[in-house]
Amino acid sequence: MWRTTTWFRLLVVLVLIVSPGDLCRATSIVAIRVPGLIVIAADSAGTFEGRNKPSSTKPVCKIYQSGGMFFAVAGFVDDPVTHFNVAHIVIEAARGGGSIRDKAEASASRLKWMIPREMPTLKADDPTEYSKMTSGKEDFTSILFFGLENGQVVAVGFGLKVAASQNARLKVVPSWRSCPGVDCSANGMYVFTLGKHDAIDRFYASNPPSSYVVWDRAEFLVGLEIAEFPESVRPPIDVLKVDSEGAHWIHHKRQCPDIQK
Repeated sequence: MWRTTTWFRLLVVLVLIVSPGDLCRATSIVAIRVPGLIVIAADSAGTFEGRNKPSSTKPVCKIYQSGGMFFAVAGFVDDPVTHFNVAHIVIEAARGGGSIRDKAEASASRLKWMIPREMPTLKADDPTEYSKMTSGKEDFTSILFFGLENGQVVAVGFGLKVAASQNARLKVVPSWRSCPGVDCSANGMYVFTLGKHDAIDRFYASNPPSSYVVWDRAEFLVGLEIAEFPESVRPPIDVLKVDSEGAHWIHHKRQCPDIQK
């Protein structure tokens, strides 16, 4: 769910019933953007599920790079049976060039075309989850794009909801947020959260976002979710910083590749 405030929440339900599949069912990702800086922190829990097989949780990297742009993906992530893979779709769409916003729009356009073609597999495997995901209440897939552009730190994100119309056709509707832009606070700040956010909500209820931000604040917020949901949101926490000097890992596990210069 995207909220028009000085920070927004992105509620993500992650479901994949294929074999083998990769998803982050209860992921927690926080990105804090202020003028000249964005810091993104992500937990490591990835859930793998298969038909008639028990699920398992393994460490995965939830932050990707495509040239000079970075993106974080949450939602329905990967179906190796139908070859629906959100990260691959974004990387392919980004090859068209243009601004970060252009690449985000190209990705959204491609996903809007592909998601309805993916839904029959989900419907056949899990009718209950299919009904939930086509209610239009939860994001099927959501992506945050960010990087350094013309000397400025830019962050653009969208969530895609799927709803069944009266004629039973599926409609994919995007919800956008960006900073810089109208979604920023007066001081140019925005806090993006993807996935689990209950503990973060409670923290911000008594500690409003501040323009003073460093990487340990993003990491701290993800840590709140790990403490509350240790069975599904797990360390280690990967932390990436992008500023005028480029992109730098503050912490990253081996599943996160080194930054491509």
